[in-house]
Amino acid sequence: MFTSKLLTMGAEGLMKMIRLNAMLIAVLMLLLAGCGTSEKSSGDANAENKDNEKVSMENTDGDESAEDAGEDESEGEVFEASTEKEEDQDAQPSENILDEKKVFKYDDNSVIITLDKAEFTTEFESSNADPEDSMSNRKIISDSEIFLHMTGTISNDTTDSVSFDGPLSPINFYLTYDGKHEFDMYGAAEMDEGNTFKTLSNVDALTESKVHFYAQVPKPVSQTDKPLVLQVKMDEETFEVPLR
Repeated sequence: MFTSKLLTMGAEGLMKMIRLNAMLIAVLMLLLAGCGTSEKSSGDANAENKDNEKVSMENTDGDESAEDAGEDESEGEVFEASTEKEEDQDAQPSENILDEKKVFKYDDNSVIITLDKAEFTTEFESSNADPEDSMSNRKIISDSEIFLHMTGTISNDTTDSVSFDGPLSPINFYLTYDGKHEFDMYGAAEMDEGNTFKTLSNVDALTESKVHFYAQVPKPVSQTDKPLVLQVKMDEETFEVPLR
């Protein structure tokens, strides 16, 4: 009888343990199910947040593009500098202020001076100037001055050279501006078929040379309409030629 009672108690304990284990398993399953649902909800929430951020960024980009477009449209009047350089007006060929050729005869027509052009310029050179010869050109250094430059020829039919510049020369040129300002004019004769200028302002005996006369004057002389007169002095006689 005692043995039967022990068996009965052992069976009851075993059943209790089985029920307890079953309850623990059920609780664990419920916990696991709850965690899975939470992770899924969290993942869905994160995905939704990312989608919302993407949409927000797209909207922001669209707004910025619209703002940029609006700025372009409202940029106003635009001024763009030209890439082409303006040509230097002083370097352009200037107008010939001689109305016609001027001819001066000296020493019983043995020396004939012919002027065919007068112009304002900042530089000039001999007819066939050698670019490596610094003596073949004349240039203005000052920004406030300009040349009155004349070209022509001198035909010398004498047996002596003829000088046309300097205090001891029988022929000299001057320029008078506005009736009261006088400027000395300098002379230069070409040589070596026009490659350069001679050191001395003279024409050899029995030859004809191309010559240049020039005066360095203030720029306003070239920019006004005030009287401008060329004076050619041959020995004691002076001839006047109005240039303007």
